[in-house]
Amino acid sequence: MISLNALGPLDVREPSRGSLASLLSQPRRVALLVYIAVEGGEGFVSRDQLLAMFWSESDDSRARASLRQALAFLRRVLGTDALRTVGDDGVGLDVAVVTTDVLAFRRAVADRRTADAMALYRGAFLQGFLVDEAPAFEQWASGVREALARDAVLALNALAADALERRDWAGAISSARRAQETAPLNEQVHRRLLEALGASGERAEALLEHERFASRLMGELEVRPSAETLGLVAEMRGARTATADVRGELPESAAAAPGASQSSDAIPAPTPYAPPERGQRSGAQSPSVVRNDAGVESRGGARRTTSLLLRAALLLAVVAAGVFLFTSERASEPVAQQPATASASRIAVMPLDNQTRDTSLGPVGRMAADWITEGIARVDGMQVVPVTVMLATEQSLRDTLDTSLRDAWQSVANDVGAAMVVRGTVYRDRETLHFQASVVDVQSGSIVRAVEMVSVPVDSVMAGIDRLRTRVLAAIAPLADSTTHLRRAIAPPSYEAYRAYVAGLETFVGGDPAGALRHFERSAAVDSTYPMPRIASAIMLLNLGDANAAARLITRLQRERDQLGPLELSTLDMTRGLLAGDLAIAYDAAVRQARVAPGTIGEYMVAELARKMNRPSEAVSVLRALGPDRGELRGWRPYWRELTFSLHMLGEHAEELVAAREAQLRYPGDAEVLVYVVRAHAARGDTAAIASVLRAAESTSLPVNDLASLRVAAATELAAHEASVAPGFASAMVSWIDALDTPTRESAAMRRMHARALQLAANPDRALHVLRPLLGAPQPLFTDLGLAGVSAAASGDSARARGMMQRIQSRADALNADERGILWGTPTYWRAAIAAQLTDSALALSLLRQARREGLGIEPAIHAQPAFARLRNWPPFAALLVPAVGDRTAGTTPPISR
Repeated sequence: MISLNALGPLDVREPSRGSLASLLSQPRRVALLVYIAVEGGEGFVSRDQLLAMFWSESDDSRARASLRQALAFLRRVLGTDALRTVGDDGVGLDVAVVTTDVLAFRRAVADRRTADAMALYRGAFLQGFLVDEAPAFEQWASGVREALARDAVLALNALAADALERRDWAGAISSARRAQETAPLNEQVHRRLLEALGASGERAEALLEHERFASRLMGELEVRPSAETLGLVAEMRGARTATADVRGELPESAAAAPGASQSSDAIPAPTPYAPPERGQRSGAQSPSVVRNDAGVESRGGARRTTSLLLRAALLLAVVAAGVFLFTSERASEPVAQQPATASASRIAVMPLDNQTRDTSLGPVGRMAADWITEGIARVDGMQVVPVTVMLATEQSLRDTLDTSLRDAWQSVANDVGAAMVVRGTVYRDRETLHFQASVVDVQSGSIVRAVEMVSVPVDSVMAGIDRLRTRVLAAIAPLADSTTHLRRAIAPPSYEAYRAYVAGLETFVGGDPAGALRHFERSAAVDSTYPMPRIASAIMLLNLGDANAAARLITRLQRERDQLGPLELSTLDMTRGLLAGDLAIAYDAAVRQARVAPGTIGEYMVAELARKMNRPSEAVSVLRALGPDRGELRGWRPYWRELTFSLHMLGEHAEELVAAREAQLRYPGDAEVLVYVVRAHAARGDTAAIASVLRAAESTSLPVNDLASLRVAAATELAAHEASVAPGFASAMVSWIDALDTPTRESAAMRRMHARALQLAANPDRALHVLRPLLGAPQPLFTDLGLAGVSAAASGDSARARGMMQRIQSRADALNADERGILWGTPTYWRAAIAAQLTDSALALSLLRQARREGLGIEPAIHAQPAFARLRNWPPFAALLVPAVGDRTAGTTPPISR
């Protein structure tokens, strides 16, 4: 019996021979053995899968020869009975000949034999083992390593809990320490260790352990421990000492609040959210053309790929500022949603009832709620409903309630899952404004805390709001079992700065980023200490394609990082990632946003960026958990784009069609939603259904460019999935465009769609002719150059095709790093497409990988790109586009606490 041990350092041995050194000296071949053993289990792995995993850089015949040689070598070392085959394709291990600790560990975990499982877990999967020139294997191993580590942590946590029950302090500490070594940033594991140390009398050691953990958490994730963890530490220190040591000096306003001493039942903050891009809110139409990830213009010709993501970044900035982007294009028939489950720690802040009867003071009640919410969000141990969620809920309930929202505050609170509500009134007595508020229990309606009235002169609105916020926080502090440490909360801006900022948001929603930028710049000029207008200005500059100005502004904002709150920081960091074309940075920032405000657009961003990083099942998991009908996501059309994109990438076309039809019910007549429907039908080869959609669209008032986009989507997807019918469909589309009037047919956007149809109809020479006027522009789009290069290659003019590749490269090289960053790999993508059409497979694959590193997101348009048709069945190319190994099973996205 041969034992293959991959938990910890890799070891393969046979009792009579000991360690099989000859095998271990061949890293790629032993990696092949490990992959067959772990991925195949008691079954088989296909040869194509093995080729893509280990020989993606080789051509097919050479790769298959290498696989045969490797399997022959394994049989010589392990014995002829060790490997099994099924037909000409499947390869597996005989588990009666070769045992694997990974499989045994998984069985033990499934059977809840935790002690047996941890006896097998000697360390991280393939600890210290590397294979050169096999990146797909390294990616797979990383996913398996994380999944096994999670199982080990759960098992160790269970062992520690069992030991605590048996009062086996040493055993509990040992298991808990081992769990924390495996998951050094897991708070649940950390708390278990603190409990074990505290129970054993080692409180000093527990406090030292916590200091190390808190430092590690801040250094790596820029977050503080949750209220639950801090509460446990406070119990160990004694409440009064714990407050001073953990939170810092107590402000006078909080110290004076009644009941400010610590209590034993702390209200826990949300559990920090660790791993899982984003789009345009309905009603926010881009003034320029929006380009998809592959640099392909949609709905009229966009200048930058970043626009959709940047709209999302702006909305997240709005969350940080406590302002909601009002939109006009909500779903025509809102779908009823289930109320959120109430959390004892969740607080909602209602707009103060404005009884001043002064129109110039109209925003005061909302502004007060915004800034109270912003202040609560900055205090450890308090969980507050984001303003955007509150406003979206209010808007949804407004037409369904028989009474005013002011009187239906309990309905709003129940909908957002809040157990407590801050309510109040602002009224005017001559030249004095009075603010009054209280904290109310949702279920009973009784006042939990009364807030001392604030009175200020009418011309001191923001001073009154600031003072009211301070008093509300002081009143809530005892309920959260924490001090407020108000010095962490920034002061609100001046009234004029705030109004200019809100005007900028409204202008942006109206589709005018240049006008919005002017408002944001005015807001920043009025109050230079107010960070949000400057962050929003950077986002506007990126929307306008001015990467250099955006970079200068971001650089200045970076110098103020220590003055920004968590959401401002994460929004800024995501903007930095977008500017650099760095998906990883943008994703990490989105994860931090989701930790601060779960269930918001920030968490949606996690899903979109996961999809772009080729983790579609992670995106589906996040989106399904969020749902389209709660809080900020009500009416958020990009939700459906991401859901259908991700399902398409997973090959789940039946589910994709269901999602697309649901979106169509919500947004009838929306051209972009119709594209989702057509794409799903095309993937299923249902040409009759496609024809039906197109006939229905023709009978509407959709612009001709949108009708052309539907045909392009259908023809392109059919070419990728049903090649036999695609040329006829494309030829029909060419005839349809030829029949259009001359001005429409000769517009830039229609020329691009015309060229695509001609390429699919195998008429590349005419496609070049159609594109020629666009190529004569002083700065033609990379898309135009790319389409021309692909057409030239398809017509056999390789010299012209390579000339287009060089022209694309020269244009890209003339840009600086920031200007290239916001192209998100588009120039390199088009060079890859031209190389593929030239049948230079190796170059195409290399360029496509480079484009991914430059920020190119994976989406359906890439797999359906006609130029890549010859590469689709080539394992190395297929491996690049297949969803990340382990994505569907590894559970990459821990749930967010709600």
